[in-house]
Amino acid sequence: MTHESKNNKKLKQIKNRVTALSFTAIFLLSTFNPRVTRAATEETQKGNTALFVQVMDNAVSMFKSIGRNDDFSVSGMFTFNPLSIVRNEVSCLDDNNLKEEFTKDEVIEKSKVVEQIVINPFSISEGEITKQEASVQTVGNPADNSKKKILIYHSHTSEAYSVDESRTTDASRNIVTVGDALTKELEKQGFTVIHDKTIHDVDYNKSYYKSRETVSNYYSKYGDFDLAIDMHRDAGPDKKYVTANIDGQNIARLMLVNTEKNPRYKAQMKNINSIFEISGNLYPKLFRERNLCTYPSSIKYYNQDLSDNAILVEVGATTNNLQEAINSMKYFGQVVSEHLNKTPKK
Repeated sequence: MTHESKNNKKLKQIKNRVTALSFTAIFLLSTFNPRVTRAATEETQKGNTALFVQVMDNAVSMFKSIGRNDDFSVSGMFTFNPLSIVRNEVSCLDDNNLKEEFTKDEVIEKSKVVEQIVINPFSISEGEITKQEASVQTVGNPADNSKKKILIYHSHTSEAYSVDESRTTDASRNIVTVGDALTKELEKQGFTVIHDKTIHDVDYNKSYYKSRETVSNYYSKYGDFDLAIDMHRDAGPDKKYVTANIDGQNIARLMLVNTEKNPRYKAQMKNINSIFEISGNLYPKLFRERNLCTYPSSIKYYNQDLSDNAILVEVGATTNNLQEAINSMKYFGQVVSEHLNKTPKK
C-alpha cells in the first residue's frame, strides 16, 4: 500500500468519526430542547400524514370526504372513529344537514341523538325475529285426521259470483275456486280430501243425475266418507242477507239444504245440528238467519240418500263476490274440523 493510500484511509476514518459525533450532538440537543423536539415532531407528522392521506385517498374512497388542509395537515376530523366515518358517508347523520332542516333548538336535540349513536357488532336473538307464518288453529290430531275422508264436489259446477254472469265454466271464476279454498283449509288440519271438479251441469236439468254417477263411483272405490259436501252458490237474496263481517273480512254467509223424504234425513240432521252448534259458538254470523232450507222432496234427494254424512251447502249468492265466498271457507273449514273431531254421543 502506498503512503497516499494510507493518508486517504485515515481521512475517511476521521470523517466518519466526526459525522457520528455530529449526529450524537444533534440527538442530545433534540432530546433536551423542547422546541427542537416539537418542531421535528410536527415536520415528521406532517410528512407522514401527507403520505398516509394520499395513500388512503387513492385506496379507500370514503376517506376523501374527510377534511384536511392544503399542506395535508389534519383538520381535526381525520380519525378512526367509526361514527366520524358514518357521519361523512351518511349525510342524514351530519350536523350540518340538521342545521339546514331544523331550528336551533331542534338541532341541539338532534345533535344529542347523533352523539349517542354507538356502532356495535351485529347481534340478534331469536326472540327479536318477527316471523310471518300462516296462523292455523289445529283441531284434533293431524295423524288421526288423515284417516278421515272428505269429498267435495259440485252438482252445479259452473255457478259463478256475478249478477251479470251467473254461470261460467272458467274454474277460476266459479264455485270450484271456493271448493279449492275449503280443500286447502281442511288439508291444513291433516284431513284426506278429494275435490272433484267434474262439470256436471252442461245440461242443467240433468245435473244431479250426472253428479250422482260421480259420487257413486267414489263410494264404490273408497267406501263411505266422513263428510260428503255438495257445494253450491245460491241465487236471488239481497246482499245484506248473505253477507257478514268476521275478523274484519266480508264473508259470504252459508245455508244448508236437505229434504225430509230422504231416508237418511234423521241421521243427517244430527250432523247438521252439530255443525250449527259449533258455528254458533265460534262464528255466529257464518250461517244465514235461515240457516237450513228443507224441501219435502227433491231430485234424487240431492244425492243425500247415498250417505248419512252427505250435506249440501250454499255459499253466498250471486249478489256476493268471489272473494267473499273464498273468505268464508277459512271459518267453515274450522267448523268442519271441530265437527269431525267432536266426541260421538252415546
